[in-house]
Amino acid sequence: AFTLHGWIRTRDTVSANITIRCFSSRSSGYPVSTESITADISGNTDWQSFYKEFSLPSNAWYFDIRLSFTGSGSSRSKAFFDNVGLIQWEEWMPHDQNLIVHPNDFYWFQLRSSEGVKSITCQITETSLTPTRDTQRKAGKPPALPVVIYPTQSLQRADQHQFRNLH
Repeated sequence: AFTLHGWIRTRDTVSANITIRCFSSRSSGYPVSTESITADISGNTDWQSFYKEFSLPSNAWYFDIRLSFTGSGSSRSKAFFDNVGLIQWEEWMPHDQNLIVHPNDFYWFQLRSSEGVKSITCQITETSLTPTRDTQRKAGKPPALPVVIYPTQSLQRADQHQFRNLH
C-alpha cells in the first residue's frame, strides 16, 4: 500500500493537483496507472493537506510524481506545493519496542487497534546520536564515531542513515 501526500495553496487558479503516474518500464510513454491526490483545486485556497491511498498495479515498476497548475491568464495566478511525497507502507508487524532500529530515516508510522476507536494517543521518543568523546578531542582531532555498515543493505541516497553507533 502507498500514500501520495502533499500540501497545496492556490491564488486565482483554474486547476492545481498532485498526480502520480506509474509505468511498466523506464522508457514507456504510457502510464499503466494514474492517481490524482484530489479533484482539481481552483480559485483561492489557503494551505491544505491532501493524501491519497492506493495500490500499485503488479506491472508498475517506475513512477513520476507531477505537480500540475493551470493559471487563469492573470499574472497573479499561482500555485504553491510543499512536503510532497510518496510513502510505501510495510506489512503490519507485532509491536516490539526494540523493533525500530535507530538511527533511521523514518518520518511516518501507522497505529492499528482491534477496537473501533476514534483516536489513539502514543508517546514517541526521538533519539539523536552525537559523536563520542574520547582522547582524540583533547589532542585537537575530531572525535571518532565508530560505525558498522551493513553490507546487505543498499544505500539509495547519500543522506540515508544505515549505520549503527557502537557506543
